[in-house]
Amino acid sequence: ELERLEYFEGSWDCQQPADNQEPSGKFTRDVKRDLNDFWYLGSTAQTVIPDDGKPINSQEFLGYDVAAQQLINSVVVSNGNSYTVAADDWQDSKLVWEGTISMGERSSPLRKEIVQDSAAKFTATYFVPSPDGGWQPIVNESCDRNFQGSDN
Repeated sequence: ELERLEYFEGSWDCQQPADNQEPSGKFTRDVKRDLNDFWYLGSTAQTVIPDDGKPINSQEFLGYDVAAQQLINSVVVSNGNSYTVAADDWQDSKLVWEGTISMGERSSPLRKEIVQDSAAKFTATYFVPSPDGGWQPIVNESCDRNFQGSDN
């Protein structure tokens, strides 16, 4: 089942927001298969440090939950936040994850949509519930494959 996550393997250069000329965050993301080939492990590091001097870094697990028969993604972030989301499968070039984000003492439903723009580029949009019962975007990022930093 992990073949469905193989797309993410390698090194990526990401920025948030995806369409801003001066992004609020630039990150490198490295994902590799590990733990006896049962998981993809990812690490993300902020490369442009904010004025407050506290870069955002994260660790993640990507895998397959056999009991739930879903793809899973668990992320812990250096600012204390964490989230776990699950997805069924890619629909065309889109993977929709849903779960919960924890921020301090509160939590919220979270939706994360990944769109494969090409073999070397994807966009990720994060959503929280909106007052009207739908989803409102809170973060939009784009990632480009870094072939120099990749083992592929």
